[in-house]
Amino acid sequence: MSLIFLICSQVFGLALGLIKSLVLPIFLSIEDFAFWQIYLLYTGYIAVFSFGFNDGLLVRYGKYDFNKLPLNLVGRSIKYFMFLIIALTSFIILISLLIPYNDKTLLFIFITLNIPLVVLNGIFLFLLQSTNQIKKYSVYSVIDKFIMIITIFVFIYLDIKNIYVIIMVDMISRFIQIILMYIEFHKLFKSEEDNQSTRKIISEIQKNISRGSYILITNLIGMLLFGYGLFVIERFMSLKDYSLFSLGISTTNILLLFINAVSIVVFPYLSRLENNQVFSKVTQINFLTTHFSIFICNIYIIIVFILENYLEKYSDLLIFLPFIFLSVVLQIKFNIILYPTIKLLNKEKIIFKINLRLLILSIIFTSLSVVYYHSLLYAAITMYIVLYLRNYVLGKLISKDTKDTKDIKKVKYLELLSHIIFITIVLFFENKFYLYTIYSIFILIIDAKKIVLRGKFI
Repeated sequence: MSLIFLICSQVFGLALGLIKSLVLPIFLSIEDFAFWQIYLLYTGYIAVFSFGFNDGLLVRYGKYDFNKLPLNLVGRSIKYFMFLIIALTSFIILISLLIPYNDKTLLFIFITLNIPLVVLNGIFLFLLQSTNQIKKYSVYSVIDKFIMIITIFVFIYLDIKNIYVIIMVDMISRFIQIILMYIEFHKLFKSEEDNQSTRKIISEIQKNISRGSYILITNLIGMLLFGYGLFVIERFMSLKDYSLFSLGISTTNILLLFINAVSIVVFPYLSRLENNQVFSKVTQINFLTTHFSIFICNIYIIIVFILENYLEKYSDLLIFLPFIFLSVVLQIKFNIILYPTIKLLNKEKIIFKINLRLLILSIIFTSLSVVYYHSLLYAAITMYIVLYLRNYVLGKLISKDTKDTKDIKKVKYLELLSHIIFITIVLFFENKFYLYTIYSIFILIIDAKKIVLRGKFI
């Protein structure tokens, strides 16, 4: 029931995200939309200022119900940690005010002000996730999106196009979300008599950061595998080019927001299983995720229809959009099954090494694509290849711990074949959409019995 509730709420969040991603580029000029995307790009990486504290909470308390947490210790450690984050934010703003003013200075001050908001928001959402409060997570994770969408439509009606006003509304919506979650977690912050020494609280913060730092760095590198191209394009190409590439990522990333919500239940679910059950479940989820990824590629039809009919000024991105879209599809499998399994196996250091090597590869070839060739197409192809290699290596690593290697190999080859067919149809066939839809339905029909059986097994 919790999973169904989560999926329903995230479908709602998906619709809100779709509206935001597609309405703003219609409403704003290309330059203002580029500024909005730069704001989103950098706020997306602000979670690095949690220093792994959030991830440490998730891993250390992933098997606990909320009432079984050491509430006083966790609550006071959050307070102490947030004091440090606010002090750090103030220092960064002070430094930015000393730097000569330019057209992006105010933008980066707003981005910096998001640091405590994003970090505390992440702490509360991770607590809901780690204590398996999926229904509450479902509600709180879409509140800010709902507020933002309502405001955008009001702005359209009033013809308010100031990008900084829109950014302030985004921050206010996140602040409201935090206030509501603070009320939810009031037990953590009750003014009880302090029975925890400062040394013990600092030790708790250190344990969370120590346990979560590898996960954080791994996540950061994984994000850079997907987003490094945006940083290079923002620095070395025009605002129009940046708008094109970022719109391609944001429109396809909406799908990822929905998938991330589903993936949230996977780690707590797997961590509560007996050791002899884990890998059979992993195999089943891997099979279902691959088939879901094949079918979900049909959403590309909707995205192209909207671009061709309502966003003609961004039509140039259709040249490289298929590779960006498949990169997002690869992220689906990574988020739902590969990464949760790696965390369960406590192999964060291994995935860190893999991601780091692939990031170096990405930096070299993406930089060449953008700086030397000035090609958004080459940058998109590089991103796809790097993400495919990551999934391939991690899949091979996990398969060593599972018994059903034959099934895993079959699924791996099916995924690669489907990607080749998708790219071939989209780039070279006139009736591209009908052909791929027929192919995806054909695959589902062939494996229908297995899909149903494995769905019941989970």
